Amino acid sequence: MATSSLTAPATAAADSLEYPTVLDEKTCVRKGRCPVGKSRGSTSYRIYYEVHGSLEATHKMVFSFNNTCFAWSNQVEYFAKKPDHAVLVFDNRGVGNSDTGPIGLYKTSDMARDVVDLLDFLGWNVSRSLHLIGVSMGGMILQELCLLIPGRIISVVFTSTKAGDKLSFPPLNVVFMFGRILMSKSSPEERMSLFVNRLFPAAFLDAPASDGSGRTNREVKEELLLSHHYTRRPQPLSGLLGQLSAVTSHMCSPEALGRLVASVAPAKILVLMGTADDVVPLADCLKLHSCLPGAELVVWEDGGHALCSQVPERHNRLLERVMQEGQEAIAAASSSASTA
Repeated sequence: MATSSLTAPATAAADSLEYPTVLDEKTCVRKGRCPVGKSRGSTSYRIYYEVHGSLEATHKMVFSFNNTCFAWSNQVEYFAKKPDHAVLVFDNRGVGNSDTGPIGLYKTSDMARDVVDLLDFLGWNVSRSLHLIGVSMGGMILQELCLLIPGRIISVVFTSTKAGDKLSFPPLNVVFMFGRILMSKSSPEERMSLFVNRLFPAAFLDAPASDGSGRTNREVKEELLLSHHYTRRPQPLSGLLGQLSAVTSHMCSPEALGRLVASVAPAKILVLMGTADDVVPLADCLKLHSCLPGAELVVWEDGGHALCSQVPERHNRLLERVMQEGQEAIAAASSSASTA
């Protein structure tokens, strides 16, 4: 039975004290570690989550990444302050304040079931009530999630991600980056620099930051990631390898994606990518879009992998449009059905 979103169990209350939010405390209305997995016959483990905005909101947004919920700080800051909005961010298994889960390789399909358990725990199980936003591995997880709960979805945005119809590995530069992190004794500063260079294009990093500080975007992003590094739990090796295995083994066939489109219809679907993505090749994003009939394609020139952080204002405006168009599509279909 789903737990009401207005009632936080004692375990969640205890977790709230143990794990202080890295986001805005003023907008955080619920947080904790949700037990997941038990209904699937596995030992229960916990996924860390935060809800920002209003518990009574009708606009419910679910954000998924392969990083911690801190990666969505720009989106939480913007949408949680809008009337009638609730923003759910969480740490997938194997990172941040979440457990690593069952020993072994991860699958995106299993990680999607983690999200279903979390949504049911929060009581977010109403028909046509969710807006989904996923980046990178988060987008892969959302593909599987759409197949599991299509009737709950109003809109979905797949960003910097792929479908994967065969075993595939990240580009060599990404493989080398993780190899250096795993095999070397590099400092946190060096590791954050490696991440920043992969997430953002060089032209953006070398440009002056918009905060008027006189620093470059590189300096700002490295400082931000480094501060987060020191406030979160270190990612265990099993979690890192588990998430890498989920990405390389993710396979959502053209047939499955066709079922996805049909099952979530008339929900709005959009695929977003940048031409300077150094992690997921542009061709992989285009292939995903080609397998989603009727989905909108948006390509941003000189955009890197982390568009939600590189151009947050532009990204947030796009999400607002997608949500509005999703709402309108659902309303039109409902009106048509009632007059038929």
